[in-house]
Order: sequence, then structure tokens, then C-alpha cells
Amino acid sequence: MAATIPLNLPRNTFALAALAALVLGPARSGAAFSFGRPNDVWDVSQGATVTNTSGVLAVSSANDMFGGSDSTVETGTTLFRDDQDAGFVHFVEWHTPAPVTIQAFNLYANDDGSSGDRGFTTFRLFVKNTNTSMFDQVYSAAVPSNPYPDNNIELHATITPVVGQDFRAEFVQFANTSTPARGPRIRELDAGTAPFGDEDDGFIPPDKHALKCESAVAKLVGKLLATSAACASKTAKAAIKGKTFDEAVCEDAAKAKYAAAVDKLKDCPQCIEDNDLHAIATDEVDTQIPAIFCAGATTFGSHGAFVPPDKATAKCADGVTKSWAKRATSQLACHIKLAKAAFAAKKPFDEEACEDKAQGKYDKAQAKRVGCPPCLDAAAVSDATRGNLDDENGGFYCAF
Repeated sequence: MAATIPLNLPRNTFALAALAALVLGPARSGAAFSFGRPNDVWDVSQGATVTNTSGVLAVSSANDMFGGSDSTVETGTTLFRDDQDAGFVHFVEWHTPAPVTIQAFNLYANDDGSSGDRGFTTFRLFVKNTNTSMFDQVYSAAVPSNPYPDNNIELHATITPVVGQDFRAEFVQFANTSTPARGPRIRELDAGTAPFGDEDDGFIPPDKHALKCESAVAKLVGKLLATSAACASKTAKAAIKGKTFDEAVCEDAAKAKYAAAVDKLKDCPQCIEDNDLHAIATDEVDTQIPAIFCAGATTFGSHGAFVPPDKATAKCADGVTKSWAKRATSQLACHIKLAKAAFAAKKPFDEEACEDKAQGKYDKAQAKRVGCPPCLDAAAVSDATRGNLDDENGGFYCAF
């Protein structure tokens, strides 16, 4: 699968930008292409209505690019009119039953092949300003080439969040008057899913495949974090006894197990396939292990941590490491539960209460420990990881 190239554009930007994501389709058969997803807030099934267009073929319907099935030819796809020359701006305007917040969208289109018929050169997205009653441009992009690469365009982009009820999309025609099939073909235009949470980056998964894959990766990263932290503890214990433990081999084995498990996952979003998320775990271990194993004079491993100077310090550091890893994996579990609840549109899940519960168990265990060195601030270690994992959540739940 092709790489996903994320793009964020500020509101009302009028400069053309590179295509945010290009997924290369295998052929010219419409059945081989993705048609987006049903039930987004721009979908006709959710009450969205097309209010104006520049014109579509008599056998086609503008509803079909918003999840409809009214077209009698290429049902589920919208074919714009064929009587205009290259450079003509085709457009569609639509209205949602209530104001909605949009911060991402997905566009799917394909042309006819080597001629580039049914292609467009530029896409622009607008939202109506309720104060001026004018459409403000919130996004603009030029396709990489005409004809499209492998005849397929899938554009997935984020924008500065904007609230609107009336929207407009424009497609600048590529084909000229020497070709019969000039009007652009649009398979689907979807609004992106809602943001994950107030303090967490990322998006609620757009479909069950994304939910399953993204949640599985989050769980695997948690396991990797716990295993890597255990590797550090084993190295410190060995050093205290005057023995050696190959931490690098231990960590490499954990990474290999993680990679093998990820390779077995199916139907993952492109953004997951394009990013090796194991670094979320390993970077957190590299950062926090030195803060836990902070007392001593001799370093161990590759983290810059110190071999504990006595048994009491070693016991404390080992205990904090285990509690910290468990608290971190519990936080990832809270994120997974929120994603599942939000995707299923169930009763809202209180993710912060879930994280607070995990934090409470961590704090309770720490209160019982003795022999901890003054340099070990267990609360700061936990707080840092809690913030970091919230910030990194967009790596797991990246599809919209």
C-alpha cells in the first residue's frame, strides 16, 4: 500500500498544497476501489441534503458521493456534467440537519485511465460563514498528476476544526473538449470522525477494521513497554550481584515479538502501516528508567540509569518500575475502552476516571514503599508518562 502523507492546513488558506494522502489503487475496475464509509455526518443517511450543484449527468446523482445510491449508472458514484472544457469548476453544496464540527475529511475518486478522463486537477473545500453568508475556503489541494497514479485518488486530510451546517466542494476539470467523458468522477466525500478526547490526540476509529487494528497496536505497545522495563530491572539486579545481563538482547527480543505480532494484523489503516509505533514504548522506557534508577555511581544498560547502591534502593526501584509499567498499560487500556465505546455509540466512557483509578493503584503501592532514594520522584515519573501517552494517542488512533 502507498504511503500516507499527513497534511494540516489553516483555515481560509488559498494556496494550493500537496495532496495529503495518496493511496494507489490496483486497476481501473471500480470494484477494486474504496468507497469510503457510511453514516458519517455528511452522509445522506444522516439527513444531509444536496442543495446545489454545477450539474451532473442525467444518469447520475450528487447524493451518491454522500453515501446515496440514486445513480442508475455507476451507482454509489457521482459523475459531473460532460459539456464543459478543461478548467471548468464543478461544484456541489450540501446542508446538514444541525451544525457539525469538522476537523478532517476523506475524498475518494478515480479517473478513466491513461486519458485522464473524469479526472480533476484541484480540489477545494468550503464552509459557509454564518456571519457573512459566504463560503470560506478551508482547504485546497492539487492532485499529483493527471491521469491519477494508478487511476485512483484517496485524499485524507485534517483542517483546523470548524463548525458549519452548509458546505461546498469544488473540482477543477482536467479533460478538455476533445474527450467525451469530461466531468470528474467522485466516489465518496466523507467527514472525518470526531476527535478522540479532550486531552488525547487522535480520532475515534472510522470503521470496525480500524478499531480492531488500532486497539491491537495500542495493546501491543503496552506489552512492549512492560517487557522493556523488565529488561532494565533484570540488568540492574544482575549488576548488583556482580553479574551481567544482556539488556540489548532482551530488548531486541521484545521488539521482534512486537513486530511479528503487528505483521499478523489485517485490514490496518494506512497511517498505522506507515508508522512503527514501537518507539512510543521504547522512548518512554529510555526516559523514565533513569528517573527511577537514579541513585548510585555506576551506570548500567543504555539508558544512563544507575545500579542501585544497596538492596533497599534496588527493591524500591524495581517496585516502582513494575508499578509504573502497569500504570502505563492500564492507561492504554483506558484509551482502548474509550475507542470501543465511542465507536459503538454506547454510553460515554469516563476515560479520565479510568486513568485516575490506575493512578490511584500506583500511588497506593508507592505509599507502602520504603528505602526509596530522595532523587526518585515517583509521582513525577507517572505524571510524565500519563501526559506522554495522551499526546501519543494520535499515533494509535490515527485513522479518520
